[in-house]
Amino acid sequence: MFGFSKKLPGHRNKTSGWPPPGPGSWGGLQGPPYSWDSMNNTRDGRDFLANQGSQNSSLEEVHLDGVPPAPRLVEMRRDPVLGFGFVAGSEKPVVVRSVTPGGPSEGKLLPGDEIIMINDEPVSSAPRERVIDLVRSCKESILLTVVQPYPSPKSAFISAAKKAMLKSNPVKVRFAEEVIINGQVPNPVKDNSLLFMPNVLKVYLENGQTKSFRFDSSTSIKEVILTLQEKLSIRCIEHFSLMLEEKMEGSGSKLLLLHEQEMLTQVTQRPGSNKMKCYFRISFMPRDPVELLRRDP
Repeated sequence: MFGFSKKLPGHRNKTSGWPPPGPGSWGGLQGPPYSWDSMNNTRDGRDFLANQGSQNSSLEEVHLDGVPPAPRLVEMRRDPVLGFGFVAGSEKPVVVRSVTPGGPSEGKLLPGDEIIMINDEPVSSAPRERVIDLVRSCKESILLTVVQPYPSPKSAFISAAKKAMLKSNPVKVRFAEEVIINGQVPNPVKDNSLLFMPNVLKVYLENGQTKSFRFDSSTSIKEVILTLQEKLSIRCIEHFSLMLEEKMEGSGSKLLLLHEQEMLTQVTQRPGSNKMKCYFRISFMPRDPVELLRRDP
C-alpha cells in the first residue's frame, strides 16, 4: 500500500491527506487507523483522510463512495482500409491509445480504455503479443470487452470545462512500446504531410481545419471535391479545387493544381509527395468577388 499527498499553496493547518485504502485493506478495523481522521470538505461535500500528527502542509481530496467502472461490450466490423481503427499499447492490460477518425471504433472506443476480453477470451493478464494475434485473427468482426479505469485523484481538481475539452479533443501520445492493433504500421506515414495513414488523404482547409478521406485505386480528385462540396454546403464549386503545396528552398513554396480526373494514388506516388500538403481552396477567381459572395455566402 503506497500513500501519497499533493501540496497545495496556502494550506497551513499542518495536516496531510492520502487516498483511503480499498475495501479490506485494514482488515477488521472500525474506522481509520491511529492518528488518521475521516473528514469532510464543506466546500463540495467530498470526504478525505487527514493525518493530524503530520507536519506536512498538504491535502488530497478523494471520493470514498465511487462507483466501480462498468465494462462495455463493443462490436466492430473490420474496414478494408482502416482495419478496426484504433491504436493500442502497454500490456496487462493492453490500453487503447487513440481512435482513428472515421474508423469502425469511432464513437465506440475511448482513449484509455483497457481491453479485458477479446471475443470469449480474457486478456487482462495476457502478453501484448497474444492480444495482437487475437485481433489479427479476426478477419471480419471483433467483440471487445473494455473498461475505463478509475480516474486519478488529481482529476478532482480539473474543471468541468477542461474535462469537456479533453473529452472532445483527447491528447494523442505516442509511446515507444506502441502497438498497432488494426494492422497498420505508422512509421511510413509518421512524417507524412499528405497522408493521415495509409490510403487516407489529409486535406487542409483555408480556415486551418483538416479533413481526411479514405481512397483506393479508383478514387479521383473530383470525388474528393464533390464530397467537400456536400460537407461544406458550397454552391459555386467551380471556383474551388485541390492543390499541392510544395516547400521550396528558403521560405518559398510552389502550388500545384490537381486535375479532377487524376487519381489519388497517382498524387500520393509523386516524388517528394510525403513532404507536400493538400489544400482545398479557391483557385479560379471570379470577375466579381462580391457577386460570388452574394451567390454563395
